[in-house]
Amino acid sequence: MASDAVEEYGLELARFSEETTKKLADFLPPAANIYNPVDVLGDAHPDRYERALGLVINDPNVDMVVALTAPAPLIPFGVLSRIVAAAKEKAEKPLTVSFMAGELGEEAEETLREAGIPSYFDPARAVRALAVLHRYAEVRKKEWKEPRRLEVDRSKVQELLARAKRQGRTQLGVEAMDILTAYGIPTAPGGLARTPKEAGEIAKAIGDEVVLKLVSPELTHKTEVGGVMLGLRPEEVETAAEEMRTRIASRFPRAQIDGLLVQRQLPPGQELIVGAVRDPQFGPLVMFGFGGIFVEILREVAFAVAPLSPDEARELVESIRGYGLLRGARGRKGVAVDAVVEAVERISHLVYDFPEIVELDVNPLLAYPEGVVAVDLRITLSWE
Repeated sequence: MASDAVEEYGLELARFSEETTKKLADFLPPAANIYNPVDVLGDAHPDRYERALGLVINDPNVDMVVALTAPAPLIPFGVLSRIVAAAKEKAEKPLTVSFMAGELGEEAEETLREAGIPSYFDPARAVRALAVLHRYAEVRKKEWKEPRRLEVDRSKVQELLARAKRQGRTQLGVEAMDILTAYGIPTAPGGLARTPKEAGEIAKAIGDEVVLKLVSPELTHKTEVGGVMLGLRPEEVETAAEEMRTRIASRFPRAQIDGLLVQRQLPPGQELIVGAVRDPQFGPLVMFGFGGIFVEILREVAFAVAPLSPDEARELVESIRGYGLLRGARGRKGVAVDAVVEAVERISHLVYDFPEIVELDVNPLLAYPEGVVAVDLRITLSWE
């Protein structure tokens, strides 16, 4: 899991020096893995873990370390935390930990906190934290401008979030596309219909083929439950909407249905993902990557700390593998990179301005030679 995350977040697994691997082999059991990632085995005593970590973190080819461990009977988390903190202090290299346990204990948590070591249950999040640190260090080497002040409609977003809070909602979907519109991010033309008749009227106003999407806080995977219909002509929409509501009601009689979203059917474009997550250590992080068929091919997303300046947003977009595809390659027409960069910048300001947004996912953001359009949205809120 952690090794996959290293690749996904644009990092590389270090290749240890011959001296390091020899020293690891000298004292680790034959069943242990002396290559990256090192496995000291579950029967390790504190001295074995400490010695292995010291060799790894001081290897000249290693720039940063993730210390991973599941609950080990011979190494209490308090002891383990002291070992990790001491290794970080001596080596002065970035280090995160993933102690895969629900409760570390007060002693362990305090030790890590005082040492400035981010701790995560999920190994992938520990790797992501290092990717953010690496990116932040790279950004600090450059002279960036401060984030600019954007012309946005904050009051509109406040109104929409206040309504969600009154309703006790922590999940918003495509029905909240007005949040993106308020921050200047283009969205697919359309509207939310409460009845099949309204859906038909919206479709006729669009005057072109449309997509019909179920809006329900309880049925978030719309495609799997039959809550998406594509390529509908305006005159077909009212009947299709009635059929969808009837079908969903029969399968999920207790599900809350807020309506049906009618959107213009957009032509194929380059699918991108722009998202954000609120990290307990770093605050709001913006994520960017390819969507569609390129998700599995490229397997990479990049993160940056919000809010972003225009230069930082461009650097984030240009940092991912396959960036050349956006410029155009092998007969593929390029997309409006400036529009992609601006969308990333605006989303970074949105999540920075509203701390109640703990996760946001625009997937896909369709990119074309003439601009970008957000097609789908998912937001997770926290009222704590």
